[in-house]
This record gives sequence, structure tokens and C-alpha cells, in this order.
Amino acid sequence: MTILNTREILESEGFRTSPSRNGRILEAAKLFNDAEAGNAYAQARLLEAFTTSDFPGLLGAAFEIEAIHAYRAAEPEWKLYADEFKVTDFKKKRLVDILGRGYFEDVAQGEEYKAAKASEEYRDIQAGKAGKLFGLTWELRKNRDFSDLSDFPTRLANDGIRTANRKVMQAIADATGFKASFFGTVDTKALSADNLDAALNGLGLKENFRGDLVDTSKMVLLHSPGNRAIVRRLLTATEVEFTDGNKKVRLPNPWAGIITPVESKELAATITDTGKRATSWALLPAPGSENPAVAKVTMTGEENVDIRVKRDQGASVGGGDLPVDAGSFNDDTIWYRGRLVTGGAALFADATYASAGA
Repeated sequence: MTILNTREILESEGFRTSPSRNGRILEAAKLFNDAEAGNAYAQARLLEAFTTSDFPGLLGAAFEIEAIHAYRAAEPEWKLYADEFKVTDFKKKRLVDILGRGYFEDVAQGEEYKAAKASEEYRDIQAGKAGKLFGLTWELRKNRDFSDLSDFPTRLANDGIRTANRKVMQAIADATGFKASFFGTVDTKALSADNLDAALNGLGLKENFRGDLVDTSKMVLLHSPGNRAIVRRLLTATEVEFTDGNKKVRLPNPWAGIITPVESKELAATITDTGKRATSWALLPAPGSENPAVAKVTMTGEENVDIRVKRDQGASVGGGDLPVDAGSFNDDTIWYRGRLVTGGAALFADATYASAGA
């Protein structure tokens, strides 16, 4: 019978022999993936690799790369209706709007040019820190439940995206519905062709603090899944039925290329009032507008989820460090931590409309 020399096997593993750290990280991930795929030999090697001091750290780095990739690959909901502004630290940053579309004034021969009045409006934006711990039990590893181990980077990445979505949504809505403190007035009209048309037409005549008409050339219809059917009927129809006095008329869809629907699960999750969560809807200027309404705040250099592992495994009685995957000193759990720096802010409400529905 052939006896495997564990030490020699470990020393020949790619996570030990690769000349670069990135190469060793990739080899650690490859070994883990082979074991997860059911390769018995890889599973035996993986269990031995977990006893070393370097493999858990390399695998943790691979998990972090996977989490960052998952975070970048997913399409955050906030991008569909909010503008992104970047900050460099946790202090409040003042976002000042001082420019307008104004007009030149006539100047007579020999007359001095007239000075323009500089009016300004500002909003404060700020990033904050959020995170969570994810514990993997020592028994989970011993039982070779590798699929559960590999799941957690994606979970942390998805939770990071959900957190960013929530922070942005909380700038304009809470458990009771859309915030009157931002929108000024929250209407109670149901989403219908007539009400949508009236809301958009009303916004087209509104002025901002400079006296300029607001930009309504591209708008977003923000709604929960409960309004899905009516939104599709309104925005995808070739013709829409309107009320004209005492009769109904059908006209070509006036919103094509102007209003983009954004179905928001986060809106439904934020509004817990059961009478409003399914019927609430709002019009917001699309990202890139002259009058941004909602902001996602990102800190430069901290755009992605940061994942770390806790080193609290202690040392063996005989001396020598233990690998992280040996489990914590207190309860054998291996703790990973996800962190995201993000924020949300309500900006300029001049081109916005909100309704709780009916």
C-alpha cells in the first residue's frame, strides 16, 4: 500500500510553489473549486491545506476577489434613478449649485456691462460605513460542506449592493412612504394615464431657485412591483386612453423616449405601510439631469466591498501559530467581515413628483 507523504504533497501545491502572490491566490482558489466539484483527492488535499498557516489567508484573498467581482458585475438599482457623487472622507461635503442657463443683457454703446447676481443653492452629502459579520463554523469545514463555504462571498457582495440601494432609497422614502420633507407634497392620486400626464405637465412648468424651468426631458417613473401591470400598460402601449371632458380619447403614447420605468424592490422593502407600498409612485429626473434629485455617495478608494478574516485562533499548547481556519479560541467559528462605505442624499426636488397612490 502506498503511503502519501503529506508534507511533500503540501510543498508541491501550487499555492506554495507559484512565484507570485496572485498566482498563489489563484492556485488556492483552484484547489478549493476542485474540492467543491467533488474531486476526492482534491478534498483530501484541501483539508491538509487548511492546516497550514498560509492557505487560509490565500483563500480568503480569493474570496475577496470573488466578492468584488460579484459586486461589480451586478447592476445596482440606484444607478437607474440616482446620480453618483464622490467624496474623499467621512466629513460632510457641500454640493453647491451656482450656475444657471441665464441670458446676456443688452449693452448700449459705451455702457458698462451689468454684473450678474450669483444665486446659489446647496445640499450636504456624506458617506457612512456599513458592514456585517459572517461566521463559518469549524464543523462546516470538517464536514466538507464546501458549497456553503463558497457561497458567502456572493452573499456579502449582494448584501453590499442591497445596502447601497437602501441608503439611496432612504433619502426619499421611509416606512410611511415618500418623504414630504423632500417632495414638499405627497399626492394621493392613483397611477393612471390622466394622473401621470398631469404630473409630468405640471413639472414642465416648474421653476428652480434661479427662476429657470426645470429639466424634464428625461424622467424616471419609480414604482414598486405592485404597480408593474399598470406601468407596463401605460409606457409600452402604442396608444393611451385619456379623459377629455366627458369622453375618452385614444392618442399616440406621449411618453415614449421621455419616461423610463424603474421597478424598485427596495421601495417596497422600505415602505412598510401596507396601504402604500404597492401603490406609491414618483417621477424623478433621470441621472445626468441639470437638476439631480437623488444622490448615491461613494468614497474614492472605497468603491467595493472589503472582506477580512478575524485572527483569534490562539496558539497550540506545544507552541506555534494555528491557521485561521482552525477556528476561534472561544467557539471555533471562523469570522469574516464585510464592509462598505456608501451613502444616499436628497438633492433638488424642483423636478420631482410623488404620490402614495389610491
